[in-house]
Amino acid sequence: WVEIPPQGILPGLMQSPDRVRADVVRLVHRAAGVRDFARDAAHTLARSVPFDGVCVLTMDPATRLTTSAYVENGLRGSAAVRMAEIEYYESDVNTFAALARSGRVAASLSETTGGELDRSLRHRELRAPNGLGDELRAVRASDAATWGGLTLGRALDREPFAPADVALVASLSGYLAQGLKRAMLLTARSAEQRDVARSAGLVLLAPDNSISMADATAEAWLAELTTTGPDTPSRLS
Repeated sequence: WVEIPPQGILPGLMQSPDRVRADVVRLVHRAAGVRDFARDAAHTLARSVPFDGVCVLTMDPATRLTTSAYVENGLRGSAAVRMAEIEYYESDVNTFAALARSGRVAASLSETTGGELDRSLRHRELRAPNGLGDELRAVRASDAATWGGLTLGRALDREPFAPADVALVASLSGYLAQGLKRAMLLTARSAEQRDVARSAGLVLLAPDNSISMADATAEAWLAELTTTGPDTPSRLS
């Protein structure tokens, strides 16, 4: 953990929630890949909700498994691997899955634990030993699907996140989900243009497993799954 404050969190540069919300909406409608959108969205949030580190995850909307991560001043290497193990295989406070099931969208660790951060396994084992204090997490959900997760962190010597911080991040969750979804599609198309043979495709499925949307790379991969001809299948079984 290295404390290097993101751009724009100095008191003189703080912006109103309404201004930040308007800037996030503009980001959503701008063509950008996942990394650029994650970086710009994080720095926009920092103008109203100060933090010392951030992690933006993309997730498979069907399984909520992480597919990529953008990290600034966060845990890396073996610590990041252990964080993932706790998230998916052990019981902890404010996991992304728990937030998604609860419908709360966003929550701070200090709020959920009543200020006793050590009630969180990841805090005891990973965050506190690396100088981390309070944590604000949010799921990026849109159209009943979870497209990603957001973690904002503060150093141990900083004040915990306020309820107003949590409320603002929660109010932006839908916009951030839309932006992340667009960015994921754009990134997939860019990868396809660079190297069609090795690119990953993106497919969105309806509840009955019918294909509601697929990019060109996904259509090519799906066509290889058929046994009756070259046509892309309309449903996965």
